[in-house]
Amino acid sequence: MIAVLQKTSINSTKILRRRDGGTNMNKVVVLRRLMAFWELFIGIGAVGGATMMFVDPSGRMFGMDGMLPLFQRLPFADVLFGDFTLPGVALLCINGLTNLAAFGLLAMRHRFAPVTGAVCGVILMLWICVQFWLWGLHWMSVLYFVFGLAEALTGVLWMRAAKKL
Repeated sequence: MIAVLQKTSINSTKILRRRDGGTNMNKVVVLRRLMAFWELFIGIGAVGGATMMFVDPSGRMFGMDGMLPLFQRLPFADVLFGDFTLPGVALLCINGLTNLAAFGLLAMRHRFAPVTGAVCGVILMLWICVQFWLWGLHWMSVLYFVFGLAEALTGVLWMRAAKKL
């Protein structure tokens, strides 16, 4: 869609303005900032959570040691899930580094930034679905599912608003 521009004179300086007030551009700016928030919040939070799992693989320090037996549903659980080291690596790689890489694309104004943000939101929702299967509903898991949904929707809305420019 081509924006119609009109000439306006302010203090004898001619500028061009969109007739619609630039609302799509404003939406893109707001959605871009919102996506930056989600990617940093989720990415830094995942790095922090993974770091806690590396510092205390038993999970006692942060009150998750009772969840280790629930990992026994997974294949090779006795070998892979004796402590929180592997879940920490998975959290770091799947949610931490992906969101921070998506933020890097956003900071570079890469054309795939909205898509990568939306994909990161979907990845977080899938991660939380695995948590639901393993541990059942927990308020924090539900909250992070909503965060993933918000991140994915932000990406989709950003893509739609950018197409209208």
